[in-house]
Amino acid sequence: MPHQRFSDRWDRVRELLESRPACIVTAHVRPDGDAVGSELALARLLRQLGCDATVIANDPVPRVYDFLDPAGETHVYEPGRDDPILQAADVLFVLDVSGWQRVGRLGAVMAKLNAQTICIDHHQSNNGFADIDIIVPEAPATGSLIAEALRHLGGRMTRDIAEPLYVAIATDCGWFRFPNTSPETLVECAELAETGLDVSKMYRQIYERNRWQGIRLLARALASLHSEADGRIAWFVLKSEDSAATGADNEDCEGFIDLVRTIEDTELIIFFCELADGSSKVSLRSKYRVDVAELAGRFGGGGHRLAAGISTSEPLDDLIPRVTAAARAALDASAE
Repeated sequence: MPHQRFSDRWDRVRELLESRPACIVTAHVRPDGDAVGSELALARLLRQLGCDATVIANDPVPRVYDFLDPAGETHVYEPGRDDPILQAADVLFVLDVSGWQRVGRLGAVMAKLNAQTICIDHHQSNNGFADIDIIVPEAPATGSLIAEALRHLGGRMTRDIAEPLYVAIATDCGWFRFPNTSPETLVECAELAETGLDVSKMYRQIYERNRWQGIRLLARALASLHSEADGRIAWFVLKSEDSAATGADNEDCEGFIDLVRTIEDTELIIFFCELADGSSKVSLRSKYRVDVAELAGRFGGGGHRLAAGISTSEPLDDLIPRVTAAARAALDASAE
């Protein structure tokens, strides 16, 4: 549903677009369904409105979402080649991002550009960093805000815009299983589906394309599963050697934490992942009371109350005891 308190900001966006500016659209590193879907939907909307719009990302579109971008609209940032395009941009749209650091090396470049910046996001850890910030933490996904942009900017909902928007919203809502799914969310997605979407096919493309390498990696992940706090905390680990042994990559890990999340009586789930360069990535999920965005923030991360993450250069062996100790304390504090 439209957020009226931002009507003045949408008006400013509409005024900026009246001159048909050159626009760049981007989102966060290691993009998920919300990031990919929001980028593509907004770029297609901007072109519909007569603007020149280019999607430039720090990382490639993950395999499970490649069906959304069959023509290769998303350009992975390459210094030198893409810098002239960035320098010529009039407007930068930064989506599903709480700060420039979440855009990776591309963000460091974009932050220095002489262009109007517009951030559209739903992370509660976003305190605003753009010329125009449209930040709605209660929105189920950034994709929902892009659908709102279409209404405010006078666009037409077409199938090629509706498909990535549906994926953006549905994936961030756990395909309508998570608490951020509201009646309004279901109505909005029903309206998107009315453009002729094959919802069943989209589900299969995202959730039923696991590779054998990924299943072998999952076996190693589950073998490392730990239980703490009488089973209320579950955490597991993958090291870079596990990926090397199975031939899997980072994309094959998607969904592992959601599987562990199904264990009865767990309240807090933590997935520690060692990357090839020795850095660490931590995914956190909360079912009930614990605010994992606040927990992640203690380690330089962020996200949502029930889903957050940490990216750090700290070695995994040093990070695990610190994060698990903080998790136990947060769980105890939430019960008080």
